[in-house]
Amino acid sequence: MNKKPDLTNRQSEIFNFIKRYAAIHGGPPKQVEIKEEFNLSSKATVHQFVKALEKKGYICRNQHGEISLMKRNLEKSEFTKTVRIPLYGMIPASPPTEVYADEDEMIDVPEPFIGQGEHFALLVQGESMKDADINDGDMVFIKRQSIASNGQIVAALLNHSEVTLKEFRRTEEYIVLHPHNREMNPIVIKDEPFEIQGIMVGLYRRY
Repeated sequence: MNKKPDLTNRQSEIFNFIKRYAAIHGGPPKQVEIKEEFNLSSKATVHQFVKALEKKGYICRNQHGEISLMKRNLEKSEFTKTVRIPLYGMIPASPPTEVYADEDEMIDVPEPFIGQGEHFALLVQGESMKDADINDGDMVFIKRQSIASNGQIVAALLNHSEVTLKEFRRTEEYIVLHPHNREMNPIVIKDEPFEIQGIMVGLYRRY
């Protein structure tokens, strides 16, 4: 069997993201999601990367341009490799509350679920994110970082002690943390102490 051509660093990052996304969501991302994940300048730039991955035999696309992973790129060994990350206790998908546990518990997570970087896990408590299919009792995986783009779901620390899981939006005047529950109001932050502790990159649910 002929060896597939090597990928550039950026192509490799995008290919790994596609595999990780497929492992979490059950199917590959759309090109607009790749654009947002890597802050690429245009859809044309995304198309160039996707076309290169397809030409090198790492992905394929249907007649509508939708991405599919080649079966040979879904080797079992990739999904049995795990990473140990801390579980920090509960985070409210409801009004913010002081909830972090004093001591960390370590858990093993399949590597494609989180990707590179420092991560931790939190247990969801409440229903303010239920319309985003993030439910009470779910476990979310958070990539530790202090910045976020509009539309990303963040673990946020308010007033140095209260935490919450919400969609992040920044305007010229203030920050808004949006719930995904029509019965709940957004949290508007103007001068209050505020810190992003990380962005959500995955979710685990036990049925």
